[in-house]
Amino acid sequence: AFRAAFWDAGRHLFVDREGSSHASLPGNVYASFGQLAPRGDAAAHAAFLELVKEKRYSSISLFQFFPLFVYLRATGEEALLHDLLAAPEAWRRILREGGTRTFEGWGRDTKWNTSLFHLTTGAVSVFLRDSAVKRTSTFE
Repeated sequence: AFRAAFWDAGRHLFVDREGSSHASLPGNVYASFGQLAPRGDAAAHAAFLELVKEKRYSSISLFQFFPLFVYLRATGEEALLHDLLAAPEAWRRILREGGTRTFEGWGRDTKWNTSLFHLTTGAVSVFLRDSAVKRTSTFE
């Protein structure tokens, strides 16, 4: 039912609401993570990756990065995962702004009431650690 309502077969992406042509990154993160695209549709995977490369962190919140990273890891997209982990506009920005804990947003000014300690982004440590182990033990 979800696919029937939101799947744009021409673009191989999910739209945000019935009758809309807008395909947001957050909506497609959850749909991709949930494997809601037609099985075996390689164009859906490619279209989603292009959307991720275009939007990066500009339109996702802390709640979308975890399913995005899980999807990238599960589909073997290690290069893109590493690129996002090292991006200056996310985790490294928190560090540049003096963060010693995880912020609720990607920076102090990204949300009017940003909490400077938010557990949601702590999950990135799983990917940082795992990625570092893979780079030093397997691929170098």
